[in-house]
Amino acid sequence: MPPQSVELRLQRLERTVSELEQLPARVAELGSQIAQLRSEMLEEFSAIRLDVADRVTLAQFREETAGIREELGVIRGELRAIRGNGAGQSLANLHEEIVALRGPGGEGLTLMGLRQEIRDGDEETRRLMRVLHEDLVQRITLLGVRSSAGVAPRRRGARGKKNHGRKR
Repeated sequence: MPPQSVELRLQRLERTVSELEQLPARVAELGSQIAQLRSEMLEEFSAIRLDVADRVTLAQFREETAGIREELGVIRGELRAIRGNGAGQSLANLHEEIVALRGPGGEGLTLMGLRQEIRDGDEETRRLMRVLHEDLVQRITLLGVRSSAGVAPRRRGARGKKNHGRKR
């Protein structure tokens, strides 16, 4: 390689130094880009976590709703059985019960007394139906509040039974 002039070598050296002088600014810019990328990735990961948490909450909500539907099915079956037992009696059986209640002389039970007992039974049935209805409305409301607040519904006990404040 032929020897280069001092002037040419000096120009090349000046160019290299000027490029090196720009290096700190470029490194600083790169550092800010890395910081921005880090914050964006943190936001995205947080969004993904929330999305996954929402899906889990939704799955738990669906599971809880299915449990309530099962309970409603059981209650409906019990009500049908109660209706079936009461409506399935024949008039002859009902007449025999009334005669037995009156006693041998027919003094024990009057028609008005029988009507009052029927009314009392109907009122008790209505009261129990209201209690069941209010309990159901509270459960549904509670599920709605929990799902909108992002709170996971309660899990069932060890045996899979629930006791919603009722004595068994």
